[in-house]
Amino acid sequence: MSKFPKELVFYSDAGHGYLKVPLKLIKAYGLFNKISEFSFKSKEFGFLEEDCDATLFLKAVEDAGNKDKYVIKEKYVETAACRNYARF
Repeated sequence: MSKFPKELVFYSDAGHGYLKVPLKLIKAYGLFNKISEFSFKSKEFGFLEEDCDATLFLKAVEDAGNKDKYVIKEKYVETAACRNYARF
């Protein structure tokens, strides 16, 4: 899975947080059909809702022994733009 970014961005606003993950990476971990309607997606990225879907993704990463392959950078925004994207 070395073709994927080493840094993932966690966007949070006053209401919620979303982990931005390439859709190809979500698929690589076999999670695409397990993501809830509380998360959003663009053409290339999934924005995984912090309580369920981001946790599901991070657990899959850890279970695969890849916990140290990714760094999560936190970014606070006034309103998370992903809320305007399609839901999973």
